[in-house]
Amino acid sequence: MSPVKQRLLSAIEKTPDFQLEQLLVILESWNGADQDANYSGIQETEYLLSMPGIRESILTGMATPIQDCDRELEW
Repeated sequence: MSPVKQRLLSAIEKTPDFQLEQLLVILESWNGADQDANYSGIQETEYLLSMPGIRESILTGMATPIQDCDRELEW
């Protein structure tokens, strides 16, 4: 078995089931996704991360419990 697969299996053993479910969805989308769609997603991600403060904003949002989120947007 390759060292990468060994590391992956080790990480999987330590990961909670709900996160494994999210990872599986991502992996399945990569395996069945159109190459152009993957490239577009990469470009969009690079664009977003090029904006100052976006990375931190996304990480803060991801760490916010759903019950603390606003129900209505003030756009």
